[in-house]
Amino acid sequence: MTHIPLEHWKQYVEDALAPAERERYETHLAVCDLCLEQYMLCLEQAEGLPLPVDEAAFADIAMDRFDALWNVSQEQEREKAPQALPAVKRDVRLPLLHHPFFHYAVAAVITLILMGSGAFQTITRPITHIEPGSANAAEPADTPYSKIIMNHTLGLLDSIQPKRERGSTP
Repeated sequence: MTHIPLEHWKQYVEDALAPAERERYETHLAVCDLCLEQYMLCLEQAEGLPLPVDEAAFADIAMDRFDALWNVSQEQEREKAPQALPAVKRDVRLPLLHHPFFHYAVAAVITLILMGSGAFQTITRPITHIEPGSANAAEPADTPYSKIIMNHTLGLLDSIQPKRERGSTP
């Protein structure tokens, strides 16, 4: 890596370089620590330089430069950016069977049918008749509660399913 001499950094600080060369120096500052130290040394020495007399004019000039650089960079980005293709609107509707609303409606209808038929009442009826002190004669006391509910559910499903004779096919 080639380092930039101290005299060139002084010219950079005094703003005596061409814009292209200044940009090259700035990119070099980002990667070279030795040149950054030299630049900082030049800045410390330049602090003794006289300040601009009209600070408002100096600020206006700096902002004009910034705006010019910003506009140039924006134009370069626009030139590099690929042209966007026109958006094509497509009708992306889901089929009825795949739409979530259809699933919610089917679930609600099934729930209403089960509630209307009393299926939920037949499951909960034996539970409401159990007294805390007495044991249920149909099932021993050590049977897990989930097993009891499963047996009642299976019995309910067996009563709903149509009876088939032996050897018949659906």
